[in-house]
Amino acid sequence: MIVRKACIAMCFCLTLSSSLLAQTSQKRDNNKSCGEFVKIFYTWYVAIALKDNPVPASDFALKERPYAFSPELLRQLKENLRFKRGRARTS
Repeated sequence: MIVRKACIAMCFCLTLSSSLLAQTSQKRDNNKSCGEFVKIFYTWYVAIALKDNPVPASDFALKERPYAFSPELLRQLKENLRFKRGRARTS
């Protein structure tokens, strides 16, 4: 009976530890993926921002890569853009 309990406890510990290792690996992969996304986005964005464009790079990013922003952030950025355009007309 004691041996059986010890075996069950050991199996539980091994299962738990392998699950934790998988989560750590997933977190690392997720961090790496996020980092790669940010690097690619900013490489693209800086190239646009440094060009002499009639449209601000931020406006261009909202139009060309809306998927790069969360829905809430995209909504707020567009709202800010409408506000800026409204203020520019009244100035």
